[in-house]
Amino acid sequence: MTIEITGSGLTIEKVVDVARNRVHVELNKDAFSRIVACRAMLERKIEAHEIMYGVNTGIGEFSEVVLDDDQVKDFQKYLIYNHAAGIGEAMNEEYVRGAMLGRINVHAHGNSGIRPEITMTLIEMLNKGVTPYVCQKGSVGASGDLAPMSQIALLLMGEGKAFYKGELLEGKEAMDRAEIKIPGLQARDGLGTINGSNVLTAMSAIFLFDANNWLKQAEIAAAMSLEALKANMGPYTAKLHEARGFKGAIRSACAIGRLVANGDLKTGKVDHKVQDAYSMRYSPQVIGAAHDALAYARTQVEIELNGVGDNPIFFPEEDLQLYPSDIKPGEAQGKDPKQPPGPGDPLHMDGKLGKGTEGQGQVMPGQSQGSNLDKPPNPGDPVLNKGNKESGQTMPGESQGKDPKQPPGPGDPLHKDGKFEQNQTKNKNLDKIDARMFNPQPEPPRIEPAIRCPSPPRSRRRC
Repeated sequence: MTIEITGSGLTIEKVVDVARNRVHVELNKDAFSRIVACRAMLERKIEAHEIMYGVNTGIGEFSEVVLDDDQVKDFQKYLIYNHAAGIGEAMNEEYVRGAMLGRINVHAHGNSGIRPEITMTLIEMLNKGVTPYVCQKGSVGASGDLAPMSQIALLLMGEGKAFYKGELLEGKEAMDRAEIKIPGLQARDGLGTINGSNVLTAMSAIFLFDANNWLKQAEIAAAMSLEALKANMGPYTAKLHEARGFKGAIRSACAIGRLVANGDLKTGKVDHKVQDAYSMRYSPQVIGAAHDALAYARTQVEIELNGVGDNPIFFPEEDLQLYPSDIKPGEAQGKDPKQPPGPGDPLHMDGKLGKGTEGQGQVMPGQSQGSNLDKPPNPGDPVLNKGNKESGQTMPGESQGKDPKQPPGPGDPLHKDGKFEQNQTKNKNLDKIDARMFNPQPEPPRIEPAIRCPSPPRSRRRC
């Protein structure tokens, strides 16, 4: 049996088949062609020096750092080194295999820009049983399972560790024994391998598969209990639950009905009670609610299994790349991103941030619309200059119409000699509040309320 990877149609059952049962996989021919076409587009953009996040720029805080040609080659390697961190024991192999399968399915869409050699190596590792050593803890559960996926990506460089035929080996030795060629990492390959929540998605798929089996076991146990207790099987009629409409309860009632079909209790050969306890007659509703919850979770997990989780995402047909986080590297407002960054771009040049902010729509301190930061401020600029008549703002130390170059006078609300100068007109109420704050009065003695006896009956004496 072989499962074909197309980029769609991947179910939790198929994940379990590959991850747990080690069923072989193969890449669909059309999917391979999509990967090749996307890579060709990416390489054209690299040759044209078009700035692209995670390809010829850094990531995260360094997304504005533009890399030269030599740095582009090394960046993917250092990206993996930087993120391949985790703690704890080795993760269950089926979770790692499921994550690898999910990443292959992402690549099959042809939107990731990686070389086809990367995808084919991951497939070969699955089929030959080379499972990277991945620590149990390390993912933050957002922005991709970067740490555990990086430990998988180490094998693509012949590094890290891996399990092969029951042994934990150095990564290169495991790949050599399985006769898998190490592809290495080039532009985009590292980020395209790790930038997705594939570990968490694989774990979720396997959990859902197992949880569904647990609910089946609960229905088997319920059917056995009902027969042993000679229950009334009327409440398990599917038509009752269809009238109410909850799909999970309908499914559970049908399952229990099939389990007791043709038995003495169901055929009426055994007498039963008129009504059973809640814990018995409402088991379809209870188990059914869990079925409904799992059914919703399954839809979300399978959407993620068959979606493109990456950044950036490339669209070769339109010669376009989009950034899920709305990053536009090297693109000032209205500027063509295909052009190299100029002096006004907010990009690092020679290790420093590019000078200037023209074109970004931002007004910096000391700069009115269209002014140059290298020039002194104009009289109309909203900075400390005499009068501020045009801006209409009153600056510290400046009462209306007063020259700010003069030292503050007694009436100005500014510190003088380390003390706050009191205003000429004092607020008497504030003085009283201050006096109460700094000279608190003792609290008056508390007077307990008088205790009254309840009105006694007339025949009794009063208190």
